[in-house]
Amino acid sequence: MVGWNKTDIVVEDPYPTGELYIIDGRDRNVPLPLMRNGKVFRTTHEAKVDRMYHLFATHTNFNITDVRFPHGSTADDWTQYWDQELNKHPEDTLIIIYFHGGAGYEDDNYSFAVPGFPGKSEVNAFELIEIANKSKSDSIFLLDCYIQTRFTTKWVNKENNVEVSARSPRMQTPQGNIIPHKGDFTESIVRNLKDYAKGLSRKYAGHKALKSIPEIMKDDADMYSNPLRPVWFDRTRYKDEKPVARGKVSPQLSRAAGIAQLVFVKEWIQGEGEVKWPKPTNDQIEKARAEERGDRICNECKQLIARPVGSITPVEDAESLDDDDEDEGIDMEGVQGNEAGGLFVSEDDSDFD
Repeated sequence: MVGWNKTDIVVEDPYPTGELYIIDGRDRNVPLPLMRNGKVFRTTHEAKVDRMYHLFATHTNFNITDVRFPHGSTADDWTQYWDQELNKHPEDTLIIIYFHGGAGYEDDNYSFAVPGFPGKSEVNAFELIEIANKSKSDSIFLLDCYIQTRFTTKWVNKENNVEVSARSPRMQTPQGNIIPHKGDFTESIVRNLKDYAKGLSRKYAGHKALKSIPEIMKDDADMYSNPLRPVWFDRTRYKDEKPVARGKVSPQLSRAAGIAQLVFVKEWIQGEGEVKWPKPTNDQIEKARAEERGDRICNECKQLIARPVGSITPVEDAESLDDDDEDEGIDMEGVQGNEAGGLFVSEDDSDFD
């Protein structure tokens, strides 16, 4: 986040309740089959949705909904369901929407492949994001699927905070065949949040700073690439006092909630009031580069405030210099094969307990 935009006093509001929606989740009333050796048999898709389900069931107080549509559902059914669900919760609810599966197209045609719908089972995911954007609750999308990184549509958000974290290009062979890896998107989220929750009383006992999900994942050496953040509706901008917030985990409130629990809060990172640091001038940027310290630019108070890349942009014209943002020019690979296919036999069922 841009240093000189940050408010001097960080305000955090705990979310009393949370809602996890797992699109194309599993019917929890139907037991999974067992193999001869007694191990549970799951498809790749079932393994991913089960991991996410049990993470939130074990380590949060979220209500969890497996979203499934009956055969013969229509586009109107999709729209009406989300319009009702996302607008029925109080403003102080955090909504997390998880999806693993096929996805494709671009802009307002961006779509998911969800069973239950006719033809190719395509539903409009762009419309779902728009519904979340217009609701009063904050939303975080966790998308283990393709998504473009340059939407031409410019969303304007005035009521809430909506963030999207998505899968980066997956591990594959030179021939383009996908290789399952423990650094994959869903597996990395579950592993890191689970480890963080369990470690708050031990390994992370000294942690006090709020952390977003990507921040919790950033030091994982098993991840082969960072999650994409293709959509963040409310970016911080210089000289902008519009309130901006992010959903984060509070270590202190998590410890107070019990053993291995995760408590999410809303952290206000931009708003009215004094800013923490003054802006850098173009002269300061040029001087830093001339002294070959272009990645460390300080203001008159000798405080580190920016890491410019490329040509110098006049500060008064810059929208954002957020060095936490993903490069929006990165292209993702296309959908390959049936996302829900493949067989999975867990050697470690602890993720599902």
